[in-house]
Amino acid sequence: MRRTSRTSFVSAAGDMKELKNLYESLEAALWQAGFARDTRQLTPHITLGRDVVYDASLDDELKAHQFHSSFTVSHAALFESARIRGRMVYNMLHKAAF
Repeated sequence: MRRTSRTSFVSAAGDMKELKNLYESLEAALWQAGFARDTRQLTPHITLGRDVVYDASLDDELKAHQFHSSFTVSHAALFESARIRGRMVYNMLHKAAF
């Protein structure tokens, strides 16, 4: 059994138009405020955990399975993430309701 350590997440799919519009608006506002633009492509996802350890057979099984679910978002929060003494620390900068 091979063990790996990494971040575990679920990718989001479907109609992402509103989310992409929000992302682009936020990127533009942050750039105008003096922040550098993120060069990475938006990857909608839900992080399940960091430093998750599980075996390769379970990893393959999870990757092969498609989960189908939907939900409505009523709030969004902007977090700053920083690595401090080897650990990720998240600071909420702003929260807004829709």
